[in-house]
Amino acid sequence: MKELKGIKIGKYYIEKPIVQGGMGVGVSWDQLAGTVSKNGGLGTISGICTAYYDNLKYCKKVVNGRPIGAEALNSKEAMMEIFKNARKICGDKPLACNILHAMNDYSKVVEYAIEAGANIIVTGAGLPLELPKLVENHPDVAIVPIVSSGRALKIICKKWKAAGRLPDAVIVEGPKSGGHQGVKAEDLFLSEHQLENIVSEVKEERDKWGDFPIIAAGGIWDNDDIQKIMELGADAVQLGTRFIGTYECDASEEFKNILINAKKEDIVIVKSPVIQALMLGTLFTPNFIISFSAGLISTLFMIFLYRFRKYLSLLSISCISAFTHNLLQLIVVYFLLFRNISLNSKSIIIFIVIFLGLGVIMGLITGVITSKINLKRNKI
Repeated sequence: MKELKGIKIGKYYIEKPIVQGGMGVGVSWDQLAGTVSKNGGLGTISGICTAYYDNLKYCKKVVNGRPIGAEALNSKEAMMEIFKNARKICGDKPLACNILHAMNDYSKVVEYAIEAGANIIVTGAGLPLELPKLVENHPDVAIVPIVSSGRALKIICKKWKAAGRLPDAVIVEGPKSGGHQGVKAEDLFLSEHQLENIVSEVKEERDKWGDFPIIAAGGIWDNDDIQKIMELGADAVQLGTRFIGTYECDASEEFKNILINAKKEDIVIVKSPVIQALMLGTLFTPNFIISFSAGLISTLFMIFLYRFRKYLSLLSISCISAFTHNLLQLIVVYFLLFRNISLNSKSIIIFIVIFLGLGVIMGLITGVITSKINLKRNKI
């Protein structure tokens, strides 16, 4: 049995080679991350949707129980409070913050995390090529990308080296990890995408750039799993789901019990947001209603206008329909989310004008393309 030795991520020594994965929304905040770090692992605070911390206490803009806008959703004040409370548990032991690259205001949230006291920034859901630039004034902050292939690591290392940095560690996710995967759903369980093969591939690429730690993630459950993946070249492991059923996890008891009582057949792979909504019973969310209703009505309106094509050109029909689509979205948004907000604000009026103007522009572009295609078709 291989001895579990600590690892060094940048200047930070992690006593036990176990990283707790960042889990949002509100699954890994101060209690879980602080406790993991206190006990020698690396606790990771989830950096997404921090406005929901402590029942929206630190959210600046709430309508109908929801944060409105990226700045309100990703609250700096909440981030500061989460880290402050985690520090009460773990003291000055290393703490990481996981920030999705695909999220709105990614660069701002990185700044919030650093200001709050994050020692390590972990980023997945995309290639965080700009991360070295975001931490250039904070050389002590370690940066750790999440990859699913050696090729992704090569791209990151090449770009980061040009900016004067290299990863301080790399997290390698296999197909059994939760969250954002790097391959198509139908390809997830092909041999070349399995964690044991990806680790070897990433290790080969890592060796070309340095000797920073490789942290394997996805489907690692017990000591046997840890030993097996370390024999293949991993220096540490990341576990997420394993921590959810603990007393210290920040998730609600209802959420914990769902996972504790889950059966194998309850695990699903989601291919798209719409499929996810259908599978998980959350189809009629505000975002879906806004997009679907505006799209449906404007399409029907376009069909209606087409009946008058003797009097209206395709360009006119396209512009009117695109304008109507954006106008309907604004109307639905207002009645669904913003009925209590005054429309007299100068910034809101400017936004409405720009939004409707963009609709006309998109209508023009679509109309020109459609007209040209129709002209060619008539010639044939």
